[in-house]
Amino acid sequence: LARNNSFYISHPIKQDIYIPLQNYNKLLAKEKNNVFMELAGALGAKSIYLEDASFCNTKGKIGTDISVLKPVAIDIGIKAKFEENGSIKKEVYSSFDDLKREPIVPQHLQKWVDMDSDLGLMATHRLNKRLRSHQISLEFTDSLDGAAEIAEKITGINKGVGLKASASKHISSTWVFKVEYHPMNNE
Repeated sequence: LARNNSFYISHPIKQDIYIPLQNYNKLLAKEKNNVFMELAGALGAKSIYLEDASFCNTKGKIGTDISVLKPVAIDIGIKAKFEENGSIKKEVYSSFDDLKREPIVPQHLQKWVDMDSDLGLMATHRLNKRLRSHQISLEFTDSLDGAAEIAEKITGINKGVGLKASASKHISSTWVFKVEYHPMNNE
């Protein structure tokens, strides 16, 4: 339901879907994580391990502070466990049964694979190079500085709302996963 005095951005994959500016990165990050998991399963993943995570704050500092990573993980939908020192607890994140068919990229995920270079590389190497294991870094950004400024100039919606202040928060996180695949049928 559209709200007055709100700024929306069109979804990069789904037609006729518009996302409120303040929810854009969070929603796409969660969707990308879900697409990664579904794609890994469709490509014949046996196990996915969460290997590492870090974030880059507004000042460009890289860190592994659990107080920052934990809420980011929750927003993205990553069920991460942390050691007492703040590092990621390395363990099986997901496991899958053996595929009863050849690995594929499901049609509904193809646009994501085409748009995202990491997902594209994962699919290409598995399907064309018969990849048995793969380490993939998924990056997520929670920043809308430019979009907030444009929204303010176009619509004047920032007056009294504080959109720029809430959107200027910038946390970029990187989550490193290792995917191990079942052998392909003719291996």
